[in-house]
Amino acid sequence: MRVKSAQEFLDDSGVEWLSFQFVCYGFHPKGFVRSLPQISSPLLQGRKVHVMLHELWIGAAKNSTFKDRLTGWLQKYYILRWLRALQPRLVHTSNSAYRQLLARENMVAHELPLFGNIPVDPGNGQWINAELSRLGVSAGTRGEFWILGLFGGIPTEWQCAALLERLLPMAEKQKKKVIFASIGRHGPGDIVLTAAEEPFRGRMQFLRLGPQTESRVSEFLAAVDFGVATVPWSLFGKSGAAAAMLDHGLPVIVNRNDVQFDVPAPPAVNPRVILLDENFERRLLAAERQVPSSSRAKVAAALCDALEQAAQ
Repeated sequence: MRVKSAQEFLDDSGVEWLSFQFVCYGFHPKGFVRSLPQISSPLLQGRKVHVMLHELWIGAAKNSTFKDRLTGWLQKYYILRWLRALQPRLVHTSNSAYRQLLARENMVAHELPLFGNIPVDPGNGQWINAELSRLGVSAGTRGEFWILGLFGGIPTEWQCAALLERLLPMAEKQKKKVIFASIGRHGPGDIVLTAAEEPFRGRMQFLRLGPQTESRVSEFLAAVDFGVATVPWSLFGKSGAAAAMLDHGLPVIVNRNDVQFDVPAPPAVNPRVILLDENFERRLLAAERQVPSSSRAKVAAALCDALEQAAQ
């Protein structure tokens, strides 16, 4: 019924392009998209097809378990079968690891960055300033602090303590007090943040703000000094939260490198992306905020240009 309704809508609208925004677990609880060719076939009707692969199959990382590798093998089989049935004019993904994994399967994909999942709308800062004032932050004392900001979900694999152990001696050397502030729903990984609070509580302060409106999240991102990304560096490009931090002008700390594929890792060419490596201190101290600016229009223009070229 849904496929028929979608087909009628497409016919009535005169749509020339179909763009599939793909996450395999959105179609099946185990990511087995076996029925996708049959579902999507009636919708094509000679239309041009674009696919944005937000995720691929699991089990491709070097340290994957046997179960994940087996599950991923089946996921990959069905995903590639669907893509070959679609014969898309254009395939995008958000990061170089996925692009290279697809290339191994003779599937040409191009990288299209994500724009932030929070619109840039910081307001006047009244709400976040009131929250920070409870921790001693004011207009007169603001320069005494480094405020780290974490937004959104936290994977259970994320190592908060490792980041703080590296950062705090640097802050002490720079005579900075540290506040670790978080906002949004963190999911199962919230226990990681909770576990880090007790051993570090005497050396720094924590601020939990919980779920908030988009405008308040934007206000929060505009107020902190550094964003903290909880995704691994190899998959940094697929994080809408990390993109939101960059859109808000933040330098972003990435302290995970535990998911590695048998493909070259992307270089950290953006001076606002700070990896937890031998250059961490130098890059952190050199990083500067930029004026907040949404990348939505830039990404949309890049997609339109790519579609125009693919249509020729």
